[in-house]
Amino acid sequence: MFLKKYTARAIMEGILNRDLKIYKYLDANFRWKTINYVRKNSGTKEDGEELYNDVLCNIYLNIERGKYDPDKGTFQSYFMQIARNQWHHCLRKRKGIDNTVELNEVIENTHPDTPDDSDNYYTLVGLLKKHVETLKESEQELIRLFYYEQNSIDAVALQLGMTNDYTKVKLYRTREKLRKLANNDPELTHLLIA
Repeated sequence: MFLKKYTARAIMEGILNRDLKIYKYLDANFRWKTINYVRKNSGTKEDGEELYNDVLCNIYLNIERGKYDPDKGTFQSYFMQIARNQWHHCLRKRKGIDNTVELNEVIENTHPDTPDDSDNYYTLVGLLKKHVETLKESEQELIRLFYYEQNSIDAVALQLGMTNDYTKVKLYRTREKLRKLANNDPELTHLLIA
């Protein structure tokens, strides 16, 4: 069966408006991808079905909260990034190692402007900084441009003279490296669990 291809903006609006055509399109194009991804990564078909539904719920909430910009890449990339992150989180929970540091969430959810969070934020940034300084110079530059200066992937790629796809891959690898360093730091783990 041939399905019409939708733009990221049309998908976003369809999700918000609960458009049945968009949900059928998502089912036809993303359900099997999610299930295949999960089955290739230590899961079952049922796990994939559950993950697919969870990802749709999270995307709906992200759109509603203004955390999704359809002009910053394809919807497929966005969907699969959320699916991968959620599945890895689920696997860590299953293995009993759910106290790992989720850098993006922690930094996004801790704001220096809020009196209760300001001390934790600056302590967290200080502790992360010591780990960032152990990275290669090119990795440090990537972290600085994307997180500290809050540039888009497009802007970072342009400044570093790389393609968008390579920038995303390099950022992912750098984050994983930083996450491993941070997870082995008892002081940082204690701050995040407290």
